[in-house]
Amino acid sequence: MLFLLLLLDCVLCGEPLRDGARFCTGCGAPSPDAEVDLDKEPADARAWFLRGRARAVKGDPAGAKGDLNRAIEIDPFQAEFLLTRGRVRLLDCAAESDARAAIEDFAQVLRLDPKSVGARSGRADALVRLAEFRFEERGPLLRAALLYIE
Repeated sequence: MLFLLLLLDCVLCGEPLRDGARFCTGCGAPSPDAEVDLDKEPADARAWFLRGRARAVKGDPAGAKGDLNRAIEIDPFQAEFLLTRGRVRLLDCAAESDARAAIEDFAQVLRLDPKSVGARSGRADALVRLAEFRFEERGPLLRAALLYIE
């Protein structure tokens, strides 16, 4: 029974999903079974973003990054898009270049919104991940990470 209840709630915000709903009324995320029809609105950055976020939640980071890249191509000034792509890059961080790309996403968010707590904590997390790849620079990178969470 608990499993059924979990399927009826949004995986991002926990808001109950209505039967047949394509999107959550709480946060706007697509329901896990809804496919966003991008053939009808290929220039809809928000639709690309929502599908990318849904793919990330479903465990498809490569697909998520592709959709988020497209959303950012269409609307490069949406901090939410950049922040989400940075988080997905961190979740799928397998190389130093992934950590550096996430750092750049969070830096762009901070240029758009200098008070973004999500970008500050994300950048700190990315610096810690980078320190794992750059052992010889670990001390300065970890000190820099601390600056973003103070």
